Amino acid sequence: MTKSIKFSHRTIEKLSIPKDCGKSSGIEYTDLGQQGLKLSVYKSGRKFFRHRYTMHGKKVSVTIGEFPTMTVEQAREKVRQNRQKVLEGEDPRNQSTTRLTLGEFVDQFYVPFAKVQRKSWSDIDSRLKLRLLPTFGSLPLDQIKKAQIAQFHQKLQVEVSATTANRDLALLSSVLTLAVDYDCLDKNPARGIRKAKESGPRTRVLSEEELARFTKTVQLKLDQQEVRAIFLLLALGLRKMEVLSLRWKYVDLLNGTLYLPDTKSGTPRHVALNSIAQELLARMAKERVGKQEWVFPSNSKTGHLKEVRNTFSRLLTEAGIENLRLHDLRRSFASNLVNAGVSIYEVRDLLGHADVSTTQIYAHLGIGTLKQASEISAKVLGAMISV
Repeated sequence: MTKSIKFSHRTIEKLSIPKDCGKSSGIEYTDLGQQGLKLSVYKSGRKFFRHRYTMHGKKVSVTIGEFPTMTVEQAREKVRQNRQKVLEGEDPRNQSTTRLTLGEFVDQFYVPFAKVQRKSWSDIDSRLKLRLLPTFGSLPLDQIKKAQIAQFHQKLQVEVSATTANRDLALLSSVLTLAVDYDCLDKNPARGIRKAKESGPRTRVLSEEELARFTKTVQLKLDQQEVRAIFLLLALGLRKMEVLSLRWKYVDLLNGTLYLPDTKSGTPRHVALNSIAQELLARMAKERVGKQEWVFPSNSKTGHLKEVRNTFSRLLTEAGIENLRLHDLRRSFASNLVNAGVSIYEVRDLLGHADVSTTQIYAHLGIGTLKQASEISAKVLGAMISV
């Protein structure tokens, strides 16, 4: 979307933040006071001056500064300087000061964008720091080639896993797409690289015997808040951050519900508390100090627990359980319900899935349940044989 206005500090300050303009693209304004000067306003609230011009018959643009660090007059003067360079046959984009490295772009543009627009920021931050920035961070955006990205992707498939390789590729592509949207790059070199073939979805759940050992181990340490959080993950089948970021104002012990205002699907929902979860939360409510906001408070920047992996690892060791991830507790919750005869549609609602096909990935039937189902067919055949 493009609109024409006469730029001034006051008019730019009053521009509204776009809401319905796509995931990353914003609204572009054209300055009536200087030909070629544009201003892009994004959903993150950031505003960038750009110079759009024609070079060798092709329309191009270059980011020249961010408002209000760069004033309107400074932006107009920069455009005038650039226009003179174009007349002399020099492309303003070739100036070293405008050639951002991937690391600089991530720090200046992608991080502010992702913190607002992406729900999985902790995972994004981890992937950026672990592999993407060490590999590509020092390279100018326009020097990152498709062959380099493809080699990086292939190497990860061998050294880590196909799933990790695909997730890192998707994140890098997301960063580069934003660079294109922000006119810092002409095209996304990650586009078109074929994803690696991944193995089927993870099916690990706690067996009946493992569940008994794990539950017994947890009960012995239920005075620790990290263990309490883990127990609620198993008891309610919620996602990690849905439990760790829970506020007391959203806990309704009288009616036995939780309210989740911020979910993965983006749709707030209520969660029915079962008796075990309600009993634990009631106990925690009695121990609550003053008007503490968080159910699981901590000294982190957010004010609540961010991780329980170390505690979870210790619980598994004590219970003698191997190859189990925290998210497998959610899968175990669903599997237990299905094996008990609960409708897949009810399990869908308990897990907060929009589509039942997503729930089916979680709901793995135990061999005992499958044998019982198969025996129905055997009884029908047996009746036929006896006739």
